[in-house]
Amino acid sequence: MPSRRIAYAYYDPDWIKGEHTLLALKRNTVEPLAYSLSMKGYIFCPSCYEHITRVPADPDKGMTTNEVPAYYKHLKDDNAPFCSLRCGPIQYKKYSSQEDAKKAVEDEELIVISGFLESRPDNNPRIDSEGSEVPVDSHFERKNGKEVSLPISRHHGESFKVPSQVTSVQSLCVNFDHNYYREIYLVGADGKAKRYRFCDSLKEINDITEGSSDPAFFFGTFWKIEKFTGHSNVWLKINQGTSFRDFRVRITNDTAEGRGFFNDKNRGRITVFYSRVDEVGMGYMTPQLGWGEVALLPAKYDDFLTSDYASSRKDNH
Repeated sequence: MPSRRIAYAYYDPDWIKGEHTLLALKRNTVEPLAYSLSMKGYIFCPSCYEHITRVPADPDKGMTTNEVPAYYKHLKDDNAPFCSLRCGPIQYKKYSSQEDAKKAVEDEELIVISGFLESRPDNNPRIDSEGSEVPVDSHFERKNGKEVSLPISRHHGESFKVPSQVTSVQSLCVNFDHNYYREIYLVGADGKAKRYRFCDSLKEINDITEGSSDPAFFFGTFWKIEKFTGHSNVWLKINQGTSFRDFRVRITNDTAEGRGFFNDKNRGRITVFYSRVDEVGMGYMTPQLGWGEVALLPAKYDDFLTSDYASSRKDNH
């Protein structure tokens, strides 16, 4: 099974684990190549919040002696808490009590989703930025969902009831780097939950080899859009050498307008969506997605996602 590299650390010279709350942690993200010597002792894992260290320790060196790009790793500690980013198979966190599980949801360390918004909220106007900036959405895209039961107890066979939310992929992308390692539980109409993490579940559409009846998180580069009477098709960029001809994401015209797909400035942006994938002709296509199932990733995260995805694929092959 794959193991996860730590793509970034949190840097906060004032925060002390055990004395300060998680909400007090200044979540300044620092990638390995942006590390400086003044940060030594003040960088934390974005998943378990334990101290981590950079290899090599010298910030002027971007490669190890084995020609491996600089990276972060945990300090050796036999009593360290569970962390999915330590070496070894990917695991999901378990909780000792229902109170602990609810607190994890309240602190947004655990994201529980019971549905995606089907249509654009009334309180979500599109805000036009001045000058040449690409317009951005105001993200009031979350409402309370039902209480759901999840098998997240440390005791085998026991489940905990926790609150859920009805939200959007766009909402998850707003703080994409912070949500990158979060555990996401998606609860279906049948009450069954699927577990995801962006860091190990997002798949670039050019890596698809077959259709899938099970929905999942995907991303690709927005290339062009076709508008029809009742819907629009968002075409994603196909790389040279890919085994299929095209990939289309079908959405309503209102979603296309609200998400900014009709704005030429947004071409080349990364599109993130949650859907099943159907084989159509010489390519693939999604069914018509609702407002909450498709997003444009904020451009500031493009390099972060593409570089970490490429590194992860290299590490796991």
